[in-house]
Amino acid sequence: MTLQDQVVFFIGKLSGFSRAEAIAQARDSGASVTSTVTKRTTILVAADEHTKAPNGVQVWSEATFVAQLSQAKGDPEVEPPAAMSTSKPKRGKKGAKVKDDAIKDEGVTKAAPKGKAKGDVVTPVKSKKRAKKGDPVAPPSPKKPKTEEVKADRVGARKPDRHLSSREQFAIVDDYLTDLMQSNLGANNNKFYIIQLLQSLSDQTYYVFTRWGRLGEAGQQKLAPCGHDLDKAIKQFETKFADKTRNQWGDRREFVKYANKYQLVELDTSETGDGGAGDAAMGKLSAAQIQKGQVVLESLKAAITSRTSARAIEQLSGEYYSLIPTLAGRNRPPP
Repeated sequence: MTLQDQVVFFIGKLSGFSRAEAIAQARDSGASVTSTVTKRTTILVAADEHTKAPNGVQVWSEATFVAQLSQAKGDPEVEPPAAMSTSKPKRGKKGAKVKDDAIKDEGVTKAAPKGKAKGDVVTPVKSKKRAKKGDPVAPPSPKKPKTEEVKADRVGARKPDRHLSSREQFAIVDDYLTDLMQSNLGANNNKFYIIQLLQSLSDQTYYVFTRWGRLGEAGQQKLAPCGHDLDKAIKQFETKFADKTRNQWGDRREFVKYANKYQLVELDTSETGDGGAGDAAMGKLSAAQIQKGQVVLESLKAAITSRTSARAIEQLSGEYYSLIPTLAGRNRPPP
């Protein structure tokens, strides 16, 4: 199995390069990368070779990953560059020190440092025979423009939020987007919060986009620049998510709703819509999200039948509207 057309997830701290550098190499070899293990994941690259993976997902050691990178470059008999060595790189040379991988889950790489393009030529093995004068030299493989790379890795992904006027100039970075909802009938709250990590199609810089307000209205928005620093953008995205929900982004599969915090709204990932609408709820809900709403609805019906207190019914109603966003204008959502 090669990296071409594979969906890769990295776990643990690799010894030879940072997470961002590993993701860059995977992308250059034709793979896409996710920040969590999903149904599409086919390869899990683990620092610990004993890591277990879900059925259908192959576990690769770092050495296997490096070997596949060399093969993808068209020359399996080359040594990996210093940044890809499986041994700890020596210090002293500028850029040789590998940064600590402090972020648990990352989606894409930082832009390549100035003066070095992705997929730099690797150093040949010294024992190999040198090319003689006059031997034909194979032309280098043409590289796709960066704008094409950004688009190709996100085929089928949602578009940036439609209320961002310059949305056509950006692409959402992997699965770094989230839709949040909070309905509190007692306080007449029926508000949304959208967070998206974006990359410019022109210069590959990163931005964290947020939009918030009452459901059914455009609300307010902010586009925070992060330059070419992907780690900074991811940290800002994850911090914002934690502030609004009290949940960690890496643990969102086991999401817990806290009082006076936002509920995670899962949308249908097969949709390629506008990324959150201001005049039509939040978008097409996933089957799992609808099921969660049905569970609360059954509890609400039972509470009404048993004549539970109005406060309990109000609380259940708010929980339901947080799971199943419902337009109510400026009016208080009905209990």
